[in-house]
Amino acid sequence: MPVVIVGGGPAGAATAIALAKHGIDAIVLETTLLTAFKPGETLPPNAGAIIGQLGLQELLDADEHHACTNNTVIWGKPEPETRYFFSETNGNGWHLDRPFFEQQLKNKAIEKGVSWLQGWKCEGWTPYNNHLEVTVFNRDGDQRIIKAGFLVDASGRAATLARKKGLKRNSLDKLTGYYAELKNAAGKLKGTTFIEAVCEGWWYASPMKNGDAIVTFMTDADLHQTSSAAVPQWLSDQLKQTCFLNQYMDQPDQFFNIHVKPASTSFLEKPSGDRWLAVGDAICTYDPITSHGLTAAMGGAIYAATAIKSYLDGNPEAMAAYSYVQQEAFNNYLSMLQNHYSIEQRWNNSQFWKRRH
Repeated sequence: MPVVIVGGGPAGAATAIALAKHGIDAIVLETTLLTAFKPGETLPPNAGAIIGQLGLQELLDADEHHACTNNTVIWGKPEPETRYFFSETNGNGWHLDRPFFEQQLKNKAIEKGVSWLQGWKCEGWTPYNNHLEVTVFNRDGDQRIIKAGFLVDASGRAATLARKKGLKRNSLDKLTGYYAELKNAAGKLKGTTFIEAVCEGWWYASPMKNGDAIVTFMTDADLHQTSSAAVPQWLSDQLKQTCFLNQYMDQPDQFFNIHVKPASTSFLEKPSGDRWLAVGDAICTYDPITSHGLTAAMGGAIYAATAIKSYLDGNPEAMAAYSYVQQEAFNNYLSMLQNHYSIEQRWNNSQFWKRRH
């Protein structure tokens, strides 16, 4: 019987690919028919090893992605510090075209025999002695019942399956990303991920393959009561207050394709149970300053597939072990996150930084 995976993002696709390596069939339910907005993504050098474990290294060689050779950071002190990756064991990182990368993962999963149902949702499931009967439907009203051996929640922050089970999601902060693109702004950022801390949060910028740049202001949404119509000008005004990043931007008033997305740290109260588990953002979400999100989703998929294989082979303790490992990983992340924010002490009267200290 196949494993049904709800969610076709990186965590869901990678779990399906990892299951295929174990010889386990998978069916992915991808709710949306259209690709949602996904900002450019910086993949750190250590992610290469995880991509390699999945047998997907060639995906990063596509022309749509390009090398990230260094991070330039203004954090904890007023001067920028540039860290080059050429001395890293894993070499350079990558600036990803995120929508294209997700399409690559989908194509690779299908190539490995994964069934991909686009535009289908999970309505619910009924457990039996040795399987689940999963009811799915699409927007045309068609309905199917899939006999499955296991169920995976890879639905991202929504954690739709976990919520259907009545599980709660806990958020530890209100971090929000104000994402925008700037025309022809990639030149000075070539090969660089740029991070600058400011009084009310921090900025992130990276180049895109087409010559534009992704620029993001990370702050707590409740600190800035800004109407949707006023966001472009407000964002431009905030960028002009940076000491260094604005020097990289030739036309700071030319923002377009603006999106506001949650970026908070959050966790699911229970990551697995009888014949189900959550993976990727459905389990927990990470502060983008740690560059954990995509790497953790891909790495978590490998471990999820191993846990599922063990469970289906008759090891009932596999889910408890999976939950323990996920909790320990999240605890380690929290410690790292707290240490990172504690480095920045220049604005101790700022509400944003008070919350993190």
